[in-house]
Amino acid sequence: MKTLVLSLLAFGLCSISYAQKSDTETLKSEILSNLSYLQKVNVDDSPVIVMKLEHIAANYDIKESSIYKSKSAATYDVVFEESNGKIIATYHKSGKLIRSIEEYKNLKLPLQVSTSISKKYPGWSFIGNIHKITYSKNKASKMYTVQIKNKKQTKLLKFELDKTTKTNYLAVN
Repeated sequence: MKTLVLSLLAFGLCSISYAQKSDTETLKSEILSNLSYLQKVNVDDSPVIVMKLEHIAANYDIKESSIYKSKSAATYDVVFEESNGKIIATYHKSGKLIRSIEEYKNLKLPLQVSTSISKKYPGWSFIGNIHKITYSKNKASKMYTVQIKNKKQTKLLKFELDKTTKTNYLAVN
């Protein structure tokens, strides 16, 4: 009787450890499938709220959603929102994030952008900004649109991220 109980216990533990291993491997492959997204959209000067929302989108498992159908050839659009940020992410049925549009309002500007504006427009004040990120086909584009004001005059300035050898923002207007 003792041998039977010990055998059943050993068998049960082996099957549990096997199931955990396969779940871990599945989780790793899902995270790795969206790693390219994170590598393209994250830069050193990204605000915390942006990185937080992007990590949520990268770690989202569409297969756990109630709308997911394994036999469908469809893609799935999922919206992630924070107080001043939003990501509309499109997932392939395999779980890979294939494209996204991100928009954040009134974030702290990168030092390079705010310094550039202050030098070129002394005496002007910052009214607001919009930070847009688009990701598609393993490429990301980042744009800041900044509104400034001097007395009754306002201007819209646009800066696009240029990631050649160093992270630089180029004025596009």
